[in-house]
Amino acid sequence: MTRTRVSSSSSNNSPTSAAQACAQQSDFSQIAYSPKGVLGWLERSDRTNQQTQLVCQEEGQLRQLSAPGVSVGSRVHEYGGRAWCWGANCVYYVEQASQQLFRADLDTDKLEQLTDHLNQRFMEPLWHQPTNSLIFIWELHSAIEVENRIGRLDLETGEIVTLQAGNDFYSGLTLSPQQDRLAWVTWNHPSLPWTDTQIYCAELTDEGLSNTRAIPREQADSESMVMPSFSADGQLCFVSDHSGYWSIYSRDELSNRTTPLSREQIDHISSPWQSGIRQYEKTSDALIRFEYSATGVELFIGEQRLALPGYNHFRELSYHQGLLAVIAAGPAEALQLLEIDIIGARPKRLTPPHREDIERTCLPKLIEFEVNGHQVHGYYYAASNTVNQRTTLAEPPPLLITLHGGPTSSTYPIFNLAIQYWCNQGFALFDLNYRGSSNSGRHYRFALKKSWGKTEVEDIEHAIKHLIDLGLAQAGKVFIRGRSSGGFSALLALAKSDKIAAGTSYFGVMDPETLKQSTHKFESHYLDWLLPEKNYDTPLSLIDKIRSPVLFLQGMRDSVVTPDQTQLMVNALEQRGVDVTAKYFSDEGHGFRKLENQISALETELAFYRRVIDSNPGNETRTIEG
Repeated sequence: MTRTRVSSSSSNNSPTSAAQACAQQSDFSQIAYSPKGVLGWLERSDRTNQQTQLVCQEEGQLRQLSAPGVSVGSRVHEYGGRAWCWGANCVYYVEQASQQLFRADLDTDKLEQLTDHLNQRFMEPLWHQPTNSLIFIWELHSAIEVENRIGRLDLETGEIVTLQAGNDFYSGLTLSPQQDRLAWVTWNHPSLPWTDTQIYCAELTDEGLSNTRAIPREQADSESMVMPSFSADGQLCFVSDHSGYWSIYSRDELSNRTTPLSREQIDHISSPWQSGIRQYEKTSDALIRFEYSATGVELFIGEQRLALPGYNHFRELSYHQGLLAVIAAGPAEALQLLEIDIIGARPKRLTPPHREDIERTCLPKLIEFEVNGHQVHGYYYAASNTVNQRTTLAEPPPLLITLHGGPTSSTYPIFNLAIQYWCNQGFALFDLNYRGSSNSGRHYRFALKKSWGKTEVEDIEHAIKHLIDLGLAQAGKVFIRGRSSGGFSALLALAKSDKIAAGTSYFGVMDPETLKQSTHKFESHYLDWLLPEKNYDTPLSLIDKIRSPVLFLQGMRDSVVTPDQTQLMVNALEQRGVDVTAKYFSDEGHGFRKLENQISALETELAFYRRVIDSNPGNETRTIEG
């Protein structure tokens, strides 16, 4: 057996508890400078009582701009997006609960509700100074349909008019510096923002939009064009994946020329699940951008990489007169908001450091392997509990494979309390970016097209074999876990692999056909893109193949993966004599929200794995029949 070394950064003998693992980590998003250089953002942390509130930094002091006791956030497209903007000495924002627009005066702190429309939602507000109006994405819900538009609210009269309609979705609103042009992204069913979209630009006047024109596409059949913006000199910029990667381009409409601004063989943005997020900036001097790779996300100003020790991931940015604000994280650094003087490249932390909830930080190691000629990767975290603190080990510790949701999403090698929990409890963990994950190019992202349930399961099997070959895992002590779409893949892996000892499904998808009937407009054709036309595997169809112990964690109020699907799986497995455990939460839906339930689920999962390990001391490998 290959020997492996395991290190620990502390001699403290107390492993991370479930309560610590489930503690809310601070979150920062939607950063933007005002014309006067005041930086605002959305924050959810202990200092906002774990509510998502709009705040800003003034003379070194934190100031809350949104109403006390409420959260800010949009639910347009269900996943939402930018929910606030600067105005004339005020801010405009969308209240999470009501989905209505509010204005907060910065001089008087007076709060005014601007809209009061039942079954209507707003997103990406932009203040248009020439007409003293708000432009936004407007979503209207009725008993028959959900309709999306671009709308404009007259701030004097309160009247809302439609600027653009007729497409299924709109996002990415952006105004030119002179506020005389508006650009946006649109797409129609069955497309998704990461598969096939179109960018439009139009003149914006008192009367509305005129001279609306589509930005020419390089790939007529399928191209993801997203994240339009205007440079400091008024040139339209945007992101397109026609080269095979999300790269940044500028458009000179006078010469009818499109010019690449960045490298075309690397992704520069993340998958656009949310709208209106800024991940690049074309200043008068340079292009500020991110570059994604398996090792992390790097920050560039022009051709110079800006190295910030301890940080390997950047999520959003905003720029103002030599100051650059970024949301950043690292292997041992939770999410932080930094402000950088780009002349001296001096970073200043604007948010407090995360609480020291753990005694030992386990750092990720990139591991790559080949599947059918394709490079697949994930992040390996060594176990760090006191049981495994010997210099060498006779055998590797139990290994937990974890799968991100989406499934068109991605995992990053950054600090995560939940990962640290498992490592501190004696498990090694492998966080897998299977084919179909974002940020490795269009070809990698499209690997799940018509192949969900097959491609990622192949990658799971190859990952386990590779880790066993490296001496980092052993058959009989490999476990797998996943949530929602990740639960779907975890259950299929249990059915198809002979190396997995047990698995956990957190409200995992059992029957995609049922999910199609209950999902929202944004994802209503997503499963058609993911799944083959017919004869595809599901956990329900492969019940007879599952022989390893399974734990199901299910909310009784879940309308996405309904409890009856889980109960059907449990009953069928019990009838076949499979070791199955189910824990139901009467007050939870799709995703556990209450802290006490999150803690209970995690403790149940740990006890489940330990029981399986104790009942299989010889690490026997089971055999799949058929």
